[in-house]
Amino acid sequence: MYSGIQKAWEVLGDSEKRAQWDSVDPAYDDEIPPLNAKGDFFDLYATLFHKTSRFSTIIPSGGVPKLGSIDDPKEKVEEFYSFWFHFQSNRSFEALDEDDLESASCREERRWLDRKNKAARTKRKKEDNARINKLIEQAFKLDPRIKKFKEEEKIRKEEKKQKKLEEIEKKEQEKKKKLEELEHMEQLKLKEERVQKEVLKKEKELLKKNIKKEKKTIKNLLKNLLDGEENQDKLEIILNAIVEIEDFVKFRETLEKFENNRSKLNSVFDEKYYEITKSISNLKMEEEKIQMEKELKQKEDKLYEENLRKMKSLPWTAKETATLIKAVKLFPGGVQERWDKIAEYINLHGGEDDETEAYKKMRERTSNECIQHQKAIQQGGVIQDRSKLQQDFKKKDDKVNPSMPKKLEEEKKTTIWTPQEQIILENSLRKYPANLFKSDPSERWKKIAAEFGDSKNLKEVKLRVKELQDLIKKKKELSGK
Repeated sequence: MYSGIQKAWEVLGDSEKRAQWDSVDPAYDDEIPPLNAKGDFFDLYATLFHKTSRFSTIIPSGGVPKLGSIDDPKEKVEEFYSFWFHFQSNRSFEALDEDDLESASCREERRWLDRKNKAARTKRKKEDNARINKLIEQAFKLDPRIKKFKEEEKIRKEEKKQKKLEEIEKKEQEKKKKLEELEHMEQLKLKEERVQKEVLKKEKELLKKNIKKEKKTIKNLLKNLLDGEENQDKLEIILNAIVEIEDFVKFRETLEKFENNRSKLNSVFDEKYYEITKSISNLKMEEEKIQMEKELKQKEDKLYEENLRKMKSLPWTAKETATLIKAVKLFPGGVQERWDKIAEYINLHGGEDDETEAYKKMRERTSNECIQHQKAIQQGGVIQDRSKLQQDFKKKDDKVNPSMPKKLEEEKKTTIWTPQEQIILENSLRKYPANLFKSDPSERWKKIAAEFGDSKNLKEVKLRVKELQDLIKKKKELSGK
């Protein structure tokens, strides 16, 4: 009896031994309710979380967060689960050691007993950590507030999607309305042209009719006035003049027909000329396209190598961090080549769904990087919200890595010139030669750009001319070699 009192006094007098004894309190009930347990969620889990919180190695300034109630806001619920997903227990289980080191007869036996006790403590520690993780994940799964937040998020996404569809439909209706208006205007224009042609045709027929009538009247008057043999010569001269006037009118009509035919021939010639110049321009553009693709490929390779050198500076994304936490649990300590498997798991599952192959190679993590990041998480250097990390598995990250994809897209953007625009450019350069604008060269470029309307601006025209000059220069160099 006295020896038991003495041992109890030693435990109570030593703060370290007392903490070890408290961590194995026999009155502590660590049983977790089953998934299908009946009853109120907060009644089942609030007491269990409160009992477990006394073993926390970190106590926030405001105290350990409580489970709360159904009416708690989202920020409070996120604070609670953030604390528990990073929970660290101080239970050491020394008080449950089966063998007393002081009872050992020699140093070798004492060492053997110590190793045996440490192995038993390690096993109990792993079991206790697994129990706490199960408690947290089960509570997170059954928490009605989390379900409510997910439903609200789902409704918000549906509303956003519906709003986007309505905007698209509205734009389609506006586009359709504009097309109908343009079609109506075109029909009115065609109708007006037909009316004008009919009016001109009627006026022309009326003019011919009046001329014919007047000629007949003049002939009759002249016959009446110049009746007699002595006036026959004069009558013949006047009648010949009238015939010449009539022939001139017919000649004029023939001339108009000839001019119309000539305009048609010119239009046919212009079409043939356009087809020939178009084929020549297509060949030129095909050569330019091949050259541009080759240069773009070289730039992409260079950019990829640069980004590959900067690979170590890529930050850990939320999804990669969440995948690391999951992989650490999936491959616990003792697994052969554990960190190599964890790194392989992160490289396989840590990227986004629309990730390119180039960026996937850049994002590859080594086992050393995984170890360093896991240490930072355990030491509190990387404190992340677990609920947000789990949501990141289900939604697409809109942020673009600044070191790779965006830059590649900007490199790929090039201005496309159609064959018709190329012909306009060549004709404009001939129309406005440089020797006429020696005093003000900028005026020349403004006039050339004005030939394109809204399709091309001044900067694009200058850039295109420079590209053509470089292309001609390269061809000359190659032909000289």
